[in-house]
Amino acid sequence: MRDGLQRVTRLLWATALCAFLHGAAVDSGRAEGAPAMGTTLCHILKTVESTVRPGDPLDAQTKWQEALVKAFTDNEFNRKKMAQVKAEVDKLTSASCPKERKAMLKHLDADTLGETVF
Repeated sequence: MRDGLQRVTRLLWATALCAFLHGAAVDSGRAEGAPAMGTTLCHILKTVESTVRPGDPLDAQTKWQEALVKAFTDNEFNRKKMAQVKAEVDKLTSASCPKERKAMLKHLDADTLGETVF
């Protein structure tokens, strides 16, 4: 348990350092740069994947969409930002968190994450 916590802490520090070095402002998941978007998407995948009811793609889709809207839009739905997420989600998550991506695709019963972003 302690080793896992230390690993997570190291990963969080590394992520924060990378975001800082790339000049991306990490602001409650609303960062604009691709590295920050990838980090946010991976965080969403890890969080949502652990709360989805097994064998319930509708539950997975609902939680996935809610998390994306919360992370990438402000108080109102931002169609332009969600189009950017849709265009980049598969590339970014394939590179940053392929295991979590694969697990979420299974929950969503989908071939790509992009097809599940509205």
